[in-house]
Amino acid sequence: MKLPEAKRIAQDIAIEVVAVVPRPLISTVEQKPKGSLLSCSNGGHHWAGHTTVEFVATLDAVPVFEAGVRAWNQREGWHAELDYMFDRSPQFVLTGPGDSVYLMSMDPDLGSAHVSSFSPCIEVKPGEVRGPFY
Repeated sequence: MKLPEAKRIAQDIAIEVVAVVPRPLISTVEQKPKGSLLSCSNGGHHWAGHTTVEFVATLDAVPVFEAGVRAWNQREGWHAELDYMFDRSPQFVLTGPGDSVYLMSMDPDLGSAHVSSFSPCIEVKPGEVRGPFY
């Protein structure tokens, strides 16, 4: 897999992660067009991106994330779980093919969430990326 495909997959799955929240509860979704490369444990690289979700009102995320966990765990090759951050705010954690990872974390005000996406691990050739963002 090449870097553009890994980026596209990560961005597409991030939008699917956002979809665990029912659409009527979402005000806006903003996906950053560029991300960065992070090392994978196998020596490859993740394309790492970011998506912000604003809600129409504060969100009781636990039941929403629990429903998302049930739905994603029915998909072959994926594992989802509900986790909690150090401040006890809920986090939706999704792992998938190629060591990909997607994390939806609530803001403390419960009015928005952030999705951090890490693509399947890929090999990036020297010179393929110029600068800190892609």
